[in-house]
Amino acid sequence: LGAVNFTDALVIRTLPNGPDKKTRDYDKAGAAFIAPDAMELIVARGVKHLLIDTPSVDPLKDGGALAAHKIFWRDAPARTITGSA
Repeated sequence: LGAVNFTDALVIRTLPNGPDKKTRDYDKAGAAFIAPDAMELIVARGVKHLLIDTPSVDPLKDGGALAAHKIFWRDAPARTITGSA
């Protein structure tokens, strides 16, 4: 992403986007998530509002670590994350 500058929001849409996505059991199927180093890049680019079509930005079973959440809100608690499944 070298020269790309985000202003306020980043929308992340995962694939595949079939109709089963609306009823998928993410506890069984798993879900995409944002790796901590990727979240560091998102924060460094100045993203204030993150919209993602997954249940969480962290793995569903991470032992409560919530690494991506903590990175995103570390210095700016007014940032927002909107997710869906």
